[in-house]
Amino acid sequence: MVEGGPDALSYLVSKFFNENDLFEEAKVEKQTLWEFARKVQSGYRPNPYHNGIHAIDVCQVPLIIISRQSTFSLQNAISKK
Repeated sequence: MVEGGPDALSYLVSKFFNENDLFEEAKVEKQTLWEFARKVQSGYRPNPYHNGIHAIDVCQVPLIIISRQSTFSLQNAISKK
């Protein structure tokens, strides 16, 4: 992935879906998600703040929270046994 390249958001979202087995659960084709995220990123106009990089940052924070919550829930489930 090239930082800030046209596929950066697609890469981030696809990686999250892959790591959490969400493609099958959400019934989303990989190429469809990739193209959707790429269109979202390409829709940003060049400006100093609300741009494609900002979209990636905003998207990444909830993905990290969700990932950590899943890990926390798994750890709690294991510790209760």
